[in-house]
Amino acid sequence: GGAQAAIFSYSDFSSIAGLTLNGDAAQAGNLLRLVPSTDTQAGTAFYNTPLALSAGTSFSTTFSFNVTTNPDGGGAPDGFSFILQTLGATALGAGGQGLGYVGLSPSVAVAFRGRDPSFIGVIAGGTDPANLPTPFSPAGAATGLAEGAFYGQDEYAWIDYSAGTLDVYLSATDGKPGTAT
Repeated sequence: GGAQAAIFSYSDFSSIAGLTLNGDAAQAGNLLRLVPSTDTQAGTAFYNTPLALSAGTSFSTTFSFNVTTNPDGGGAPDGFSFILQTLGATALGAGGQGLGYVGLSPSVAVAFRGRDPSFIGVIAGGTDPANLPTPFSPAGAATGLAEGAFYGQDEYAWIDYSAGTLDVYLSATDGKPGTAT
């Protein structure tokens, strides 16, 4: 068989057709809100149609996001994650620092964690960020950031996977940077 392409796009979330929302995830107008600004919440949103991943698979995705701080003075939120998993469209991991992926195994999560320890990293097997070695291992699996570095503003992310390499790009503008984060 030849290569198959699966292409789907959401220019906004005024329609969530084709998605399953779990836990605290909800449609909020034309936005997808993974969790409200309340402590220890967990929410996921998955595409309903499973996509086949293999050694020869490659994919690219881009999305914009805005992580808002707790209006009640609860400090910086923990963050969110982009998750690849085989447990199905209703999968939901731990809340709070679990970023919706902790406990999901097998899985690979690109964690966008803005609360100390702040990082963007690739984490396999549903591992809790509190159990990650410091410095990160393997080297390059995560990039440290200042707490709240990408919060309270529109941000853009690109995730590209090809031939066993996963690259993550982050920018405050909609122009993809030339170098991966």
